[in-house]
Amino acid sequence: MINSDNSYSFEKNDYLECVTFAYNYHMFEGKGSRGRTNQGKRGFGGELDEFVPGKLCEIAVTKILEHFSESKKKFIIDNDIYPDNDERVKSDPDIVSVVDLGKKRKPNLFIEVKRISPSDKMVGIRKSQLDESVKKWEGNIIGDEKIFIVHAELYFEDENNKKSNDITGMILKYLTEDNSTYSFSKFTDFSSLRCKINHIYNIKNLKEYGRIFKQGEIIPKILFFDGESLRDKNPFYVLGSDKLRKGFHIVKTFQGETILNPFVWGSQIKLDYGECKFIGEFNLIEPIKKDKNNRQIIQCISDVKVSNSFFGNYFLKKGKEFQFNLENALGSVSDVKGTDDMWMSITKLKQLTNANLIQKPEILLKHISINI
Repeated sequence: MINSDNSYSFEKNDYLECVTFAYNYHMFEGKGSRGRTNQGKRGFGGELDEFVPGKLCEIAVTKILEHFSESKKKFIIDNDIYPDNDERVKSDPDIVSVVDLGKKRKPNLFIEVKRISPSDKMVGIRKSQLDESVKKWEGNIIGDEKIFIVHAELYFEDENNKKSNDITGMILKYLTEDNSTYSFSKFTDFSSLRCKINHIYNIKNLKEYGRIFKQGEIIPKILFFDGESLRDKNPFYVLGSDKLRKGFHIVKTFQGETILNPFVWGSQIKLDYGECKFIGEFNLIEPIKKDKNNRQIIQCISDVKVSNSFFGNYFLKKGKEFQFNLENALGSVSDVKGTDDMWMSITKLKQLTNANLIQKPEILLKHISINI
């Protein structure tokens, strides 16, 4: 069911479709039993946990697109199971067929559906997946403006705790609801799970506003942020005085427009995409004795605007202090990526969408439903 905010509430058949896919995957002889991280064998329960949420997102996206379709098209997702070495694992779109005016045909656009969570800070696609798709579909439905990535978020309407809001547990509750011997009543009811579309963009947008993070690079945490909030540090001035905390000093006071590039935390490395333009007055604070982390602190004397070509724009408040380092989400500077990925900062994506440099999801949903 489509709700008034264009989110989707799932029906029982949606869950059965997802469980059936996981069952067929589990029983398929051409599939191994290892998870994506290769951390030992994965059983049917692990496959339910891994595949059902993503399949629910694919189903929800098709239902929302159908809602936006004036000609009442129907969209069919890929539920076929392929051997691990089959090229279709990487190259095929998530919507494989369109039923238009009663006739089934191939789609005219390439749609990739990816699940997103509130904690995600970057979006994009694995470069090998994009390359395989372009190789197979070039001259057909492929083109930078014809490949769309749709990011969908699953969320629960109720306020149950995280243990109750478990999708596999919720399915078990539904399957045993008529059996008085077994009870999974503490799991959330399936009707409370919803899906909404947070972001849509095409590959042209991703190439223009994102970058390729290659194998061997770090995965940077978003500048100035800690979770959902700006990461302001404890004051470096001693309370009630103008003295700095012991062991630190003001390197320089900047005014007007300033270009600075932070160190990667724990190293002497500076990266091209770390360069920031500051507008405003601030102090740059560092330890008097250089430490191994190369810590830098921005202390705002006035409100300060910060612009970064990859991460986007930030507005730092007067009187606040912010750590100014690129940190590696993988751990130390020696922990690096194993694949090539094309990513864009969600902060920047939101700013581009608000400025109409990338169209809003509801406009792109209409565009896709008409042109697919």
